[in-house]
Amino acid sequence: MERDILTESILSDKTTEEQRLRREKRKEEIEKKRENERKAAEAAARRSKALKKYVAVALVFLVLMIALFGKLVVQIKELNAAKAEALDKLGELQQQIEELEATLETVSSPEYIESQARSQLHMIYPNEVLYVVEDGE
Repeated sequence: MERDILTESILSDKTTEEQRLRREKRKEEIEKKRENERKAAEAAARRSKALKKYVAVALVFLVLMIALFGKLVVQIKELNAAKAEALDKLGELQQQIEELEATLETVSSPEYIESQARSQLHMIYPNEVLYVVEDGE
């Protein structure tokens, strides 16, 4: 009976030792799990911070592109207005050239030259008589 008590005592010591070892092992596992969770949370925070930086850079880039695009649109409108104005001026100048060419053709004709020589310079052909009538005021 003493042996049984002694055996029981040894067995209970072994079980308590085993239980203690299991508890320590569970504590270590829990600590490792917490450490892994903490590291994962830190990594997630770093990724989140990096993502925020990328988003901020992308937004700045987007704003700059929109501003540049807006400026280019304004320049295009201004250039189109200038082009339209230049085309109008070109049309006017071409019309003026056509009128001047017609005038040049008219004044270059021998009939026009003769009429101007007679009326303004009072020129006459040989063997012609020129009569000048003055107003009788």
